[in-house]
Amino acid sequence: MKRIISLLLAMTMLVGSMLVLSSCGNKNGGGAEIAVYLGNEVYDLDPGDYYVSDNAAQFMSLLFEPLFSVNENGKLEMAAAEDYEIDEEKREITITLRESYWSDGNAVMPNDFVSAWKRILDPENANPAAALLYDIENAYEAKSGQISSVDDVAAYNKGDNKTILITYRENANVDQLLQNLASIATAPARHSVVESYPGFWSKSIATIVTNGAFKIAAYDVEEGEICLERNTGYHQSADARRADKVVKPYKLVNFWAPNAKLVSLTYDDIANKAVFYLGEATADARKNETLAKDADKYDALSTFTLAFVSENELFNDVNVRKAMSMALDRNAIAEALVFAKAATAFVPHASMGVKGPDFNPTKLFDTSASTAAASLLPAAAQGAEVKLALNDDADSRIIGDLVKAAWEAIGLKVTVKYEKTKISEVYDSSLGEETEKYDSYVQYIVKTVAEGDQFSDAEDKCDVVGFEWQMYSADPFVGLASLSSKMCGNGVVFANGMEEGDADAFRSPLALWTAEKQAEYDTLVSAAYAATTEEERASKLAAAAGLIAEDVPVIPVVFNQKVAVIGKGLSGVEFDYFGNASFTKAKLKSYEKYFVYDDQKDAE
Repeated sequence: MKRIISLLLAMTMLVGSMLVLSSCGNKNGGGAEIAVYLGNEVYDLDPGDYYVSDNAAQFMSLLFEPLFSVNENGKLEMAAAEDYEIDEEKREITITLRESYWSDGNAVMPNDFVSAWKRILDPENANPAAALLYDIENAYEAKSGQISSVDDVAAYNKGDNKTILITYRENANVDQLLQNLASIATAPARHSVVESYPGFWSKSIATIVTNGAFKIAAYDVEEGEICLERNTGYHQSADARRADKVVKPYKLVNFWAPNAKLVSLTYDDIANKAVFYLGEATADARKNETLAKDADKYDALSTFTLAFVSENELFNDVNVRKAMSMALDRNAIAEALVFAKAATAFVPHASMGVKGPDFNPTKLFDTSASTAAASLLPAAAQGAEVKLALNDDADSRIIGDLVKAAWEAIGLKVTVKYEKTKISEVYDSSLGEETEKYDSYVQYIVKTVAEGDQFSDAEDKCDVVGFEWQMYSADPFVGLASLSSKMCGNGVVFANGMEEGDADAFRSPLALWTAEKQAEYDTLVSAAYAATTEEERASKLAAAAGLIAEDVPVIPVVFNQKVAVIGKGLSGVEFDYFGNASFTKAKLKSYEKYFVYDDQKDAE
């Protein structure tokens, strides 16, 4: 792993002050306390939620653990599972859990996984991660309302409190199903906690319980504070004599900028060992040529995408959507971001193929701006106002500036609204009172649209929203299904006026298709699901990917990448196939010399 130690490599980061995190704990000899910058605010730590940020996935991968993991080279490895067996005659997968404990000391049980999967498959939940599980018998039927209860999905606790029994459907790709069960979206959530504090359990340190390598020691979005502490029951008895046997670091202290406050953090801080890991960069930092050359890059399974969410009939014209897509110089955007690749399709196929099907369509979207974009925009659209909503972070501001300029160059009037946080007044059942609920601004918009709800504030209405569209898996079917009206994961309850089970009671509100193309796309995705050979499946998926370029129901911009700069003295940081950093085996040389808190230095 490359390490940056030069004092000349200055950069400014959006981070919180070290002094802010005084509630995270005191030095106690339990192991290394490692100061890191993993990314900007994360407002919700529910792995089964509809999240729209690679940053959220990074945090959740440290706190929660699915049954399996996929390493950097695409190899399936055991995680919460200790072993598995496949009975092809019965179409059954028997998965044995290893001994492991939740952060509150309770044993991790099969039902913790099964109930989490059925929550995703519940037709009352809008979540594209549902496609991860469609190879389980009755999973798609439950999500689409074709069977009466999600309890009929063929995933069960075998009855011994350590074994999960899955029956997979005919024609299922079993190897791919196992890979899908490595997605953080399939990680467990304690049913009793979720039921007791719906909507809040994953937002408060008082209710979050985790089964991953770390637990939450401090978590305050308003103050810009999150601290992760070793989960001593991870993969071992909660009263094990060696707390660091499995998880080496004692704590990870993450810095971010509360309420848009700027605090200077430079590569000098890496060299001076004030911070040991940088996983994000501002616009100014990206201009540093040494950073671009020496920092490690990892492909993320997500695509920064622009989705049409307005009811404005202007966007129903495919030529408007095509013109807006063709106007973008994706190469320039990727170059400005440094840690990104120009999107040539909706699914980031460049990162496919390690274990997935043979899916590698040719270049579908031009990566350079087309001079024909302006002439393609209909006269009725000239001067039309377009409101673009983006999160207020470094990546989004770079993209927002370039998209605005491109669209205005072809005759549109563009307003970009950047917001970090959406604050709502809601009733918190855990407190028994009204309280403020913090959400990512863009995640609030995406979930509101996906669920068919109305915006709580008129000012939140927008025409286009940009976000990191999560693919959840290296299987292109999962990503492509999210644009299908019948397999997108929205279930049936959000179709106004429709009865459950009605074939028309589906929609993909984040994908704006021409009617005939939507029907054609749905047919292709459904055919891929029903395919009996890998060749047929890959062919149908490639054709579906081609239709996205033809009809532009969404506009893919760049394939996201993650960046890592690791300070001298820190070793053992590993990365998975999703680009997430793992600190389970991380070691900090001479950690006793380094203090996260200034008050601890004074105490010494």
